[in-house]
Amino acid sequence: MKNAIVLETYDEVKNAMMSGKDISFEIVVDCKETEQASEQTLNIGDLYYIDGKPVGVRAASINGRTIVLALDDEPQRMNWYDAMKKYENNPEGWRLPTKEEWGAIFENLEAIDKAFVNAGKKPLPRGWYWSSSVYSYTNAWYAYLDNSLLIISDNNFNYNRYVVPVLAF
Repeated sequence: MKNAIVLETYDEVKNAMMSGKDISFEIVVDCKETEQASEQTLNIGDLYYIDGKPVGVRAASINGRTIVLALDDEPQRMNWYDAMKKYENNPEGWRLPTKEEWGAIFENLEAIDKAFVNAGKKPLPRGWYWSSSVYSYTNAWYAYLDNSLLIISDNNFNYNRYVVPVLAF
């Protein structure tokens, strides 16, 4: 019988993976529903507001949850470790999308881009985006967004890819 050790922080998981230990894990995301979320009825492409300020765009619905994509000025590029650390313990609940959520987001890319432009932002750049979904101890799933193509594949944690957070409720 194996002893289970609970790894709660990004650094604990990273250190265990980098040391070559045989581990299995799952990422548990707190999908807390904010008061603002419960008061808003959102359609795909609608802006999502917190404290009267637009902070996101309703991008998809998956498994009974609403996915809101952050309305950032320009997505940042970083490696997977830095991306996961950036959103670890985020007080508002922002996190990286899962590979499944990227698939649902892609289906609504035209409406999302239109919402970004209507909010005075640039459309999402076409290219590679990290997901929170882990493929192996050295790779994570990532999505390639193009106007007519979605590729979801695995890639080494150390490569720089776009990062756009989501809320799910």
